[in-house]
Amino acid sequence: MKRSLLALIFILPVFTACTYEKFEPTPECPEAISLEIASQENTACGLETGKVEVGLTGNAASSTTAEFSLNEGTFQSAGLFEGLAAGTYTILARDGACEAEISVTIQNEDGLNAALQTEPSDCSTPTGSIRVSTSNVQGQVSYALDNAPAQSDSLFANLAPGTYSVTVTDASGCELTLQTEVSSDASYAAVEAIINSSCASPGCHGGSVAPDLRNKQTIISRSGRILARTSAGTMPPGGRLSADKISDIQCWVDAGTPE
Repeated sequence: MKRSLLALIFILPVFTACTYEKFEPTPECPEAISLEIASQENTACGLETGKVEVGLTGNAASSTTAEFSLNEGTFQSAGLFEGLAAGTYTILARDGACEAEISVTIQNEDGLNAALQTEPSDCSTPTGSIRVSTSNVQGQVSYALDNAPAQSDSLFANLAPGTYSVTVTDASGCELTLQTEVSSDASYAAVEAIINSSCASPGCHGGSVAPDLRNKQTIISRSGRILARTSAGTMPPGGRLSADKISDIQCWVDAGTPE
């Protein structure tokens, strides 16, 4: 009897389960909001006398809970910003779960002004560029990118995707700083194809498990977590994504998840 018991073999079925993580729901904006420039005053060379006032439009125009910030600074209840030097600024408005932003350029009155033209970059190789055009200059003009030394060439090449500041100065000392973004060839369509084929299966984030990754806005809002889990190899459940696919997701997230 002992031998027969020892000879028994139990075969247990092996299941491949969907490993997933339930994300906390993100507050949704009940209605899109937008910003407009109500008034704007430029400055003089070397001074910080520019100002801009913005306000919400549409149904949100009468809101008493909206807050505004300049270049990701401290939020305030008023949409008026003063004491501005020449340059570009980004103003962000928030009202509950709703957000909107607008870009404004304060110019030099009767002095140096400039505009930027950008070309996108490849994800894997820095091929982006920024070209500066100027007007009302006096003498030689110098151009500085971020904190790098100034140069006489108005072209900055071999740039990776990202946000850059360009400071332009002429011989009179008139100066302004402009900000711009070099985009990338990152594609939402490529990331969506990866998600659909690997992560949004019927039993895993394909409708039966939250979050539903068949939805574009869900993918965009969860982009950081998707990148973290695919990079760590904990998503998808069937096995780690290839390095190329992870790189595609990384590039898309770094580019600001363009739609």
